Amino acid sequence: SSLSAPVHTAGNQPCQRSRSMAQKNDVRQTLQASILAALRGVTGDDQLTVLLLDDTMRRVVSRCCRLSEVMADANITLVEHILAPEAKRAPPAMAAHLSAVYLIAPTSP
Repeated sequence: SSLSAPVHTAGNQPCQRSRSMAQKNDVRQTLQASILAALRGVTGDDQLTVLLLDDTMRRVVSRCCRLSEVMADANITLVEHILAPEAKRAPPAMAAHLSAVYLIAPTSP
């Protein structure tokens, strides 16, 4: 009948899906390694560091890294959104003693 389910050729659909998932995972792992390596390159082992992100970079980092990974692997003490209201930011006395790393997406003039 014309209402029957579509017929897929054996192996065609599952193979494409698993290949697509593998490619997404590869991209995620590559981004994760790049971000963590870049952060490790600018943070010191004995240095307290705050990571400041804009909206775009927050989305990029959150897609490929867990907050715990960023904090542990890259020696980040605090992660904050650069445009967060002052009431939601760390107290200025605390932030004054931290080094800062900014991840901000480029914008067009």
